[in-house]
Amino acid sequence: RKMGYPMVDVDTYPVDPLALKLVPLPVAKRMNVLPLQLLPGRLVVALDDPSRSDLIEESKQTIENLKE
Repeated sequence: RKMGYPMVDVDTYPVDPLALKLVPLPVAKRMNVLPLQLLPGRLVVALDDPSRSDLIEESKQTIENLKE
């Protein structure tokens, strides 16, 4: 765990294709996130630094905008 969040090996984690479709590749690259799975009302993403609250907030806003 890092800062209370579970750590995953993104090389072996089974990524949900529906999650990948929610975040366009240019957006994911810019924010340095990897969409992992789609849960009811939630998109789980991997990021290298969970202390970046600004990045987490930007991810939330971007994903909400993409859903509209």
